[in-house]
Amino acid sequence: MEVKVLSFGNIAEYVSPHTLEVFEGTTLKELRQIFFNKYPALIHIPFSIAVDKVIRDEAYIIVDFSEVALLPPFSGG
Repeated sequence: MEVKVLSFGNIAEYVSPHTLEVFEGTTLKELRQIFFNKYPALIHIPFSIAVDKVIRDEAYIIVDFSEVALLPPFSGG
């Protein structure tokens, strides 16, 4: 399957927008590990993962052509 990857804040320094091939049935927990393997610097950066503009829990299963966004901590003001 193919997913579109977006990154924001300091994460964008390490991960540029791209598409990523993953296996059908991949969970966000597994996807997070894929990112850690591909971009080791992310291990030290806390981030949430949104799928199709909604922050999901790690058990969420990604579907084909999803848009995945890596979001650093943020605060309102």
